[in-house]
Amino acid sequence: MLRADVAWLSGLCPEPPQPLTALAGDRDPLAAPETMAQWGRHAAGQFDLRVVSGGHLFRTTSADAATSLIKQDIAFTRGDPHEIR
Repeated sequence: MLRADVAWLSGLCPEPPQPLTALAGDRDPLAAPETMAQWGRHAAGQFDLRVVSGGHLFRTTSADAATSLIKQDIAFTRGDPHEIR
């Protein structure tokens, strides 16, 4: 995922893949939800902003919540939002 982000930011990809979901911590001083919402301007298709409890390192402090959101998005993208394991 990081490699795709870097490639896109480097101009190798014209737009992010669809659909695009951004995760943000509700107390993140470096990438606040308002800042992350701006990714919606660059999305070619559907854009969703998901906010979890935590700061910049919410991926470790709120890992279960972040993982759950990612699983939901994957299941929804595959066409079956009820098949979350």
